[in-house]
Amino acid sequence: MSIFDKINAYTEISNKVYSDMGDAPSDIRSNIEDILNAIIVKNGGRRAFIHSLHRNKEVLDQILIPLFPELKALPSDYTDKGIVSQIVSNSNTLLIRADDDLASPTSDIDVGKALGYPCAEDWPELNKNGRLPRHIYEIHAILKPEVVAKYGLTQNKVQVLAFICKDTSKEGQVHALLEQLAQALGVEPGIENLIMGLQLGYLAAESTRNAWEKPVTETRRINFAGGKRKRRKTKRRRARKN
Repeated sequence: MSIFDKINAYTEISNKVYSDMGDAPSDIRSNIEDILNAIIVKNGGRRAFIHSLHRNKEVLDQILIPLFPELKALPSDYTDKGIVSQIVSNSNTLLIRADDDLASPTSDIDVGKALGYPCAEDWPELNKNGRLPRHIYEIHAILKPEVVAKYGLTQNKVQVLAFICKDTSKEGQVHALLEQLAQALGVEPGIENLIMGLQLGYLAAESTRNAWEKPVTETRRINFAGGKRKRRKTKRRRARKN
């Protein structure tokens, strides 16, 4: 099954479940995001990701796990109610490799580490004090022009993940994570037909109040074609948590 077959099958089942619930069809960009993250976890690029179709366990059971039998759902069992734990409890599912013995996280830091975020240990402090500055990092996959046209999209990027740090001291680890994700995606057959590469964006925000409303500036891009790597600034986008 090609990567497009997986996207189409995932979208078809998602839309059916949504229709049965009386909801609007699923967003194709979110579906691509889920498929990319499933590939990343399957290939060892990060240990877990949050399944975004949190209201629909049927989607998980009927199509995502069958498409990726290498993965399994990790039960939610959190004692903290911080930034990340709230997101995960809303989504209700972390997906990890089926052969991973990861225990169910019991704190924000545990969740953040499972998701591969370099600044997981910063979150308790950031969550307690909303006035602290935030340094936001986003990683997007850049869709090929023909994919944008194929699905009638208005944007050529999908977010793979985003996270916050209290300072820039972990920037080396952030760039290492970008390389790690690119490597995990790059070994997937047919990935070059879907995306051109990955883009890292950065934003410094004054506080929680405006952290996710400011534009993010691209600081680095990894292109898959020819393995070329380059740094540059480009268009700005708005950040959101993942």
